[in-house]
Amino acid sequence: MEQYKKIIDFIEEHFAEDECNDIFEVLIKTKLSKIYNQTALILQDESMPKDEVVIANLASGLLTSVSYKVGKLENPTEQHQALSNFARLTERLLIMLVSENLDDSQQIFHTLERSLRITCIQFGLDYKMLRLFFDFEKIKMIVNSLKIRVVEPSKESNAIKKQRYNWLEKGKIEELADILQKENYIKSKKEFFDLFLKPKDDMKVRWNEEKKFHLAHLLNRLFTENYAKIEGNKGYFSYAEKHFASYEQEFFPVNSLKKISSQISIFPEEFSSVTKDIDEILSRIEKC
Repeated sequence: MEQYKKIIDFIEEHFAEDECNDIFEVLIKTKLSKIYNQTALILQDESMPKDEVVIANLASGLLTSVSYKVGKLENPTEQHQALSNFARLTERLLIMLVSENLDDSQQIFHTLERSLRITCIQFGLDYKMLRLFFDFEKIKMIVNSLKIRVVEPSKESNAIKKQRYNWLEKGKIEELADILQKENYIKSKKEFFDLFLKPKDDMKVRWNEEKKFHLAHLLNRLFTENYAKIEGNKGYFSYAEKHFASYEQEFFPVNSLKKISSQISIFPEEFSSVTKDIDEILSRIEKC
């Protein structure tokens, strides 16, 4: 399955272990690993626009392939289980695709539903059955919740303000830095202190790449719960990606931390170990 690494990574990132096994099994049984891997590649291809045409074509291609392959399964129970697993995987892919283009989400959903109706007519598929397995309303609700989370840029002019982090009085930064170093999140407490207290344009905070999900969720909690604030514009994730690097001193990719944070916010039950760890850290640093 090494040639299908993109979809394997996507599934392992978005689903619990038992769900992963079920999805892997049905992908292998129906020989649909390749088309889902290609879809994951398109999702990660920043040069590919995530507009209504691209997403509608991807969804239609997946629908026809799934319908054809699942239809070859002789056991009705197997068919039902396969469709349920493909529905979960396809829904998650669609959510992540649409989240790449939130401003045009309404047009994307309109085009997507029309395209799928036409595909069903063309290939003699049951549209009502499709709606039983692919919950478009749930997808819309999740995408709309993402749109609400997008913070409007401040109307005040930030042109003269240099972008930087500021630590507020709600929490104990010295305790946070101590915890992060002791538990192998960061290499250096000084680097972390300096990020908030003595920032420089070329500074790096070395963060354990294996705990990048913790970094994304910690930043989200710190800045949305008033432990810290950012001056200037562009957002706290954008600033983080300029200054947080792996232990090998490679910066985290642009928009990667924001995407991870969105995944955790939408599907917290699938990242319970991360949210629990950050809950514990924040409870220890909050001032009485």
